[in-house]
Amino acid sequence: MPEPQVSTIWQLPDETAMRRNLRRDRLMRLAWFLLGAFLFCLLISCMLGVPQSFIGEWWVKPPRYPDAILVQYKEGEVCHMPAPAVYCYEWFYRTDDPVDEVKAYFEGLDRGFRPAVRFEWKQGRRFGYNWVAEDCRGVLSTRSCFQIIVHPVGQETEVYILEYGQMGW
Repeated sequence: MPEPQVSTIWQLPDETAMRRNLRRDRLMRLAWFLLGAFLFCLLISCMLGVPQSFIGEWWVKPPRYPDAILVQYKEGEVCHMPAPAVYCYEWFYRTDDPVDEVKAYFEGLDRGFRPAVRFEWKQGRRFGYNWVAEDCRGVLSTRSCFQIIVHPVGQETEVYILEYGQMGW
Protein backbone atom coordinates (compact mmCIF):
# COMPACT_ATOMS: atom_id res chain seq x y z
CA MET A 1 0.00 0.00 0.00
CA PRO A 2 1.39 3.41 -0.88
CA GLU A 3 2.29 5.91 1.89
CA PRO A 4 -0.18 8.78 2.34
CA GLN A 5 1.12 12.04 0.99
CA VAL A 6 1.20 15.01 3.36
CA SER A 7 0.71 18.41 1.87
CA THR A 8 3.45 20.85 2.83
CA ILE A 9 0.93 23.67 2.85
CA TRP A 10 -1.19 22.11 5.61
CA GLN A 11 1.63 20.68 7.63
CA LEU A 12 1.15 21.59 11.31
CA PRO A 13 4.07 22.52 13.55
CA ASP A 14 5.09 20.13 16.25
CA GLU A 15 3.75 20.37 19.80
CA THR A 16 6.87 22.05 21.32
CA ALA A 17 6.89 24.79 18.69
CA MET A 18 3.22 25.50 19.35
CA ARG A 19 3.80 25.76 23.11
CA ARG A 20 6.86 27.98 22.59
CA ASN A 21 4.84 30.33 20.34
CA LEU A 22 1.95 30.42 22.80
CA ARG A 23 4.34 31.22 25.68
CA ARG A 24 6.01 33.97 23.62
CA ASP A 25 2.62 35.48 22.77
CA ARG A 26 1.57 35.47 26.43
CA LEU A 27 4.84 37.14 27.48
CA MET A 28 4.42 39.80 24.80
CA ARG A 29 0.86 40.54 25.97
CA LEU A 30 2.08 40.75 29.57
CA ALA A 31 4.92 43.07 28.55
CA TRP A 32 2.53 45.37 26.66
CA PHE A 33 0.12 45.36 29.61
CA LEU A 34 2.89 46.26 32.08
CA LEU A 35 4.20 48.99 29.78
CA GLY A 36 0.69 50.44 29.47
CA ALA A 37 0.19 50.32 33.24
CA PHE A 38 3.56 52.02 33.79
CA LEU A 39 2.77 54.77 31.27
CA PHE A 40 -0.65 55.30 32.85
CA CYS A 41 0.91 55.67 36.32
CA LEU A 42 3.54 58.02 34.90
CA LEU A 43 0.83 60.14 33.28
CA ILE A 44 -1.13 60.39 36.53
CA SER A 45 1.98 61.28 38.55
CA CYS A 46 2.99 63.89 35.96
CA MET A 47 -0.44 65.44 36.22
CA LEU A 48 0.04 65.61 39.99
CA GLY A 49 3.58 67.03 39.65
CA VAL A 50 5.46 64.29 41.47
CA PRO A 51 8.46 63.63 39.17
CA GLN A 52 8.80 67.28 38.23
CA SER A 53 9.12 68.33 41.85
CA PHE A 54 11.90 65.80 42.50
CA ILE A 55 13.77 66.78 39.34
CA GLY A 56 13.28 70.48 40.03
CA GLU A 57 14.32 70.14 43.65
CA TRP A 58 17.57 68.46 42.61
CA TRP A 59 18.19 70.84 39.68
CA VAL A 60 17.75 74.09 41.61
CA LYS A 61 19.08 73.10 45.04
CA PRO A 62 22.01 75.31 46.08
CA PRO A 63 24.87 73.72 48.02
CA ARG A 64 25.45 74.38 51.69
CA TYR A 65 28.23 76.74 52.72
CA PRO A 66 31.23 74.66 53.90
CA ASP A 67 31.93 74.61 57.63
CA ALA A 68 28.75 76.56 58.39
CA ILE A 69 26.83 75.45 61.45
CA LEU A 70 23.15 74.64 61.05
CA VAL A 71 21.23 76.81 63.50
CA GLN A 72 17.67 76.06 62.49
CA TYR A 73 15.65 74.12 59.92
CA LYS A 74 11.98 74.74 59.15
CA GLU A 75 9.46 73.31 56.71
CA GLY A 76 6.74 75.34 55.06
CA GLU A 77 6.63 78.45 57.25
CA VAL A 78 7.16 81.25 54.68
CA CYS A 79 5.82 79.54 51.58
CA HIS A 80 2.35 81.01 51.34
CA MET A 81 1.83 80.90 47.58
CA PRO A 82 -1.25 81.18 45.38
CA ALA A 83 -0.54 77.73 43.97
CA PRO A 84 -0.13 74.80 46.37
CA ALA A 85 3.44 74.27 47.50
CA VAL A 86 5.05 70.95 46.69
CA TYR A 87 7.93 71.50 49.09
CA CYS A 88 9.29 74.38 51.18
CA TYR A 89 12.49 74.21 53.26
CA GLU A 90 14.27 76.92 55.22
CA TRP A 91 17.86 76.48 56.39
CA PHE A 92 19.59 78.90 58.78
CA TYR A 93 23.40 78.60 58.97
CA ARG A 94 26.05 80.61 60.80
CA THR A 95 29.71 80.96 59.94
CA ASP A 96 32.66 83.03 61.14
CA ASP A 97 33.51 84.05 57.56
CA PRO A 98 32.71 87.62 56.42
CA VAL A 99 29.75 88.35 54.11
CA ASP A 100 31.97 89.05 51.07
CA GLU A 101 33.68 85.67 51.41
CA VAL A 102 30.35 83.84 51.62
CA LYS A 103 29.03 85.70 48.57
CA ALA A 104 32.24 84.94 46.65
CA TYR A 105 31.88 81.24 47.46
CA PHE A 106 28.34 80.99 46.07
CA GLU A 107 29.09 83.17 43.03
CA GLY A 108 32.21 81.18 42.19
CA LEU A 109 30.52 77.77 42.19
CA ASP A 110 30.67 75.69 39.06
CA ARG A 111 27.09 74.42 38.91
CA GLY A 112 27.39 72.58 35.59
CA PHE A 113 24.45 73.37 33.34
CA ARG A 114 22.70 75.35 36.06
CA PRO A 115 22.96 79.15 36.03
CA ALA A 116 25.52 80.88 38.20
CA VAL A 117 24.43 82.37 41.53
CA ARG A 118 24.40 86.20 41.55
CA PHE A 119 23.73 88.40 44.60
CA GLU A 120 21.83 91.69 44.56
CA TRP A 121 21.06 94.17 47.34
CA LYS A 122 17.28 93.86 47.69
CA GLN A 123 14.36 92.79 49.86
CA GLY A 124 14.31 89.06 50.58
CA ARG A 125 11.58 86.93 52.11
CA ARG A 126 13.21 87.49 55.51
CA PHE A 127 15.41 90.08 57.23
CA GLY A 128 14.50 93.12 55.08
CA TYR A 129 17.16 94.43 52.66
CA ASN A 130 20.25 92.22 52.37
CA TRP A 131 22.39 90.45 49.82
CA VAL A 132 19.95 88.14 48.06
CA ALA A 133 20.45 85.56 45.30
CA GLU A 134 17.46 83.78 43.83
CA ASP A 135 16.51 81.73 40.83
CA CYS A 136 13.56 79.69 39.60
CA ARG A 137 13.37 76.93 37.02
CA GLY A 138 10.32 75.30 35.55
CA VAL A 139 10.15 71.57 35.00
CA LEU A 140 6.95 70.82 33.07
CA SER A 141 4.14 71.91 35.41
CA THR A 142 6.21 72.56 38.55
CA ARG A 143 8.34 75.60 39.39
CA SER A 144 11.34 75.08 41.68
CA CYS A 145 13.07 78.06 43.27
CA PHE A 146 15.75 78.98 45.78
CA GLN A 147 16.66 82.13 47.64
CA ILE A 148 19.94 82.68 49.49
CA ILE A 149 20.22 85.61 51.89
CA VAL A 150 23.60 86.51 53.38
CA HIS A 151 23.73 89.05 56.20
CA PRO A 152 25.97 89.86 59.16
CA VAL A 153 24.87 89.05 62.70
CA GLY A 154 27.36 90.51 65.17
CA GLN A 155 30.79 89.05 64.36
CA GLU A 156 29.28 86.18 62.35
CA THR A 157 27.50 85.82 59.03
CA GLU A 158 24.12 84.17 58.73
CA VAL A 159 23.32 82.25 55.56
CA TYR A 160 19.62 81.72 54.98
CA ILE A 161 18.61 79.30 52.22
CA LEU A 162 15.00 78.91 51.17
CA GLU A 163 14.05 76.14 48.73
CA TYR A 164 10.52 75.83 47.45
CA GLY A 165 8.53 74.32 44.65
CA GLN A 166 4.98 74.88 43.52
CA MET A 167 2.55 73.53 41.01
CA GLY A 168 1.73 75.65 37.99
CA TRP A 169 3.05 79.10 37.14
